[in-house]
Amino acid sequence: MKQLLFSCALAATVFACTPKAQPAATSTSTGSTSSTSSTTTTTTTSTTTTAGSAVAAGHQVYNAKCGRCHNLKDPAHYTAERWVPILKSMAPKARLSEDETAQVAAYVNANAKK
Repeated sequence: MKQLLFSCALAATVFACTPKAQPAATSTSTGSTSSTSSTTTTTTTSTTTTAGSAVAAGHQVYNAKCGRCHNLKDPAHYTAERWVPILKSMAPKARLSEDETAQVAAYVNANAKK
C-alpha cells in the first residue's frame, strides 16, 4: 500500500513539474510582400507597421510566457516607467529572449497608464 501511495505521489509530482504546452506561435508576413510590390513606401508607414507588429507579438508573448506562472497584470495599471524594473526582474524568470523582451516592452508601453 505504501508503495502504491508513493508511486502515485511521485507520478503527480512529475506531471505537476512538467512545462505546460504552449500554443504554437503563428508568424505572419505582412511587410514582405507589400514592400516588394510597392516602391513608394514611406518610413513612417513601415515604422508604424513594425511597431504594431511588435505590440501584437508582445501581446502573444505576454500571454504565453508571463501567464504560465502567474495571473497577468493589466498593463494599464502601471506607468511605462514602472514597467521597466518589472520587466528587468521578470524577463530572466520567464526565459525571454532579447527580442521577446523588446516585444513585451512594446506591448506594455503601448498600453501603459499615461
